[in-house]
Amino acid sequence: MKICLSGFISGGYVERADKLFESPNDFANGMTFGIHGTVREAVLPTRAWSTEHLASVIGTAGLVTGDVTGSLIKSKNVLSSSVKYEGASELRQISSGGLRNELPLTDTQKAEIVDYTKSLNFPEENIIVSRPGFYDEWNTGMMYDRFIINTDVLPAEQTGIGILAANSRVTGKATIAHEIVGHYEAYKAGRAFELYDVDAETFKKNYALDEAQASIRAARFAPDLTSTERMTLLRDAIARLKNADLRIRDVRDELYINER
Repeated sequence: MKICLSGFISGGYVERADKLFESPNDFANGMTFGIHGTVREAVLPTRAWSTEHLASVIGTAGLVTGDVTGSLIKSKNVLSSSVKYEGASELRQISSGGLRNELPLTDTQKAEIVDYTKSLNFPEENIIVSRPGFYDEWNTGMMYDRFIINTDVLPAEQTGIGILAANSRVTGKATIAHEIVGHYEAYKAGRAFELYDVDAETFKKNYALDEAQASIRAARFAPDLTSTERMTLLRDAIARLKNADLRIRDVRDELYINER
């Protein structure tokens, strides 16, 4: 089974949506989920034969050879500086603009994250923990039927009361619940919102509904979350709807939030 789901962090995905109307290139890139940008970077690279250029070449080749579904998701260029820490080799740091954690995960954190993911009945063989040279450019989230875990699975460091948005405060367990209980299980039930082959207005609405649905499902059904974690997820859902000019009372019946 191949599925492509939006991640809770949604790095490249959200960035393309936010920049949708900034220029003709941004509009084409957003409406084709990065395909336009992938092809343009492959043919007219910013830096020839760089990692980003090679990734775009591979993505374009996938389009040409027919693996369109696999090529729709192109990870955002999230690399900034290299990070070195005791007991580990050089690690390329994923950058979230300070909105999520950017420090390398400890072995204890990795074990806790994997254990909780497994407790949600997600196949262990489909859990991928990034490491240097292996999925270290990908944001945390679903890729087809695999769950990729990177540093941004954890929330940003506290910078003051009221400063961080709900999205930045969502804990590691709540993030996993959003992805697995929220997105993955809704997709398996045939209740994910359509994000392909739709007009711009429908995309904006469906994207907000899909993300809000995932956060509400996680808040309601995921096991072993604290009341604070559940409340933060609900606040995230309301914020996503509000950003799309939607109200929960108007769209409640469209959401898959009454059963797991």
